[in-house]
Amino acid sequence: MDYIEGRLLISEEIYNKMLAKISEGYWKEGDRLPSESQLCRMYDASRGSVRAALQKLQANGLIVTRQGLGSIVTMPPEDSLRPISLVKSDITEAAFTQFMDFRLALEFKAVDLLIARNSPAALEQLEAAVVAFEQCDGNDPKALALCDFNFHKALFENCGNTYIRQTFELYREFYYHYVEEVHRLIPPVIDQIKKDHRRLYEAIRDGRGDRYRRIILEDTVFFQKRAFKD
Repeated sequence: MDYIEGRLLISEEIYNKMLAKISEGYWKEGDRLPSESQLCRMYDASRGSVRAALQKLQANGLIVTRQGLGSIVTMPPEDSLRPISLVKSDITEAAFTQFMDFRLALEFKAVDLLIARNSPAALEQLEAAVVAFEQCDGNDPKALALCDFNFHKALFENCGNTYIRQTFELYREFYYHYVEEVHRLIPPVIDQIKKDHRRLYEAIRDGRGDRYRRIILEDTVFFQKRAFKD
């Protein structure tokens, strides 16, 4: 199972390793990369992690995908040969919208279940996640993304529904990647993000699922407009 070790995702580790092979000339322009199945075995990782790494390589102009051929190495721009330094987002606005539709359907149900449980232990864990977020260094986007992710992770882990929790675990790497991109793409609004997570916690504490949904929907529209304004 994939996991977040410190602050580096499995997909980022794969990306760095594949990037090194391209920059060192092991994979040259025109070379066809191993198939997704081969890469999964090569890096002992899930298909989701491999695909996320390939998406980053493609977004940086390092590979192209051709029907029937797979992923082909292209002549990379010089500034693309930096580990985990994306030239542009590998998430399109359409993909962002689709993911948010999926995320909110799952998360809103988890919130309703969490409120119904009214577990003091769950609320304590959520509040601890909020406090950690509030104390996080506002100049470190990756640290902020991890704190953001950990709050929502605690929500899913405490909803009491095994299938919702397992679905989150299945897509947690994609979930983290989208959270990370939001923090990377938008201009600094860190204080507002921290305040909103405090409000999200309070909405759950007060049994106000409607308030939680309103805050999330407002933030989603705001971040989408800021991240994809160009």
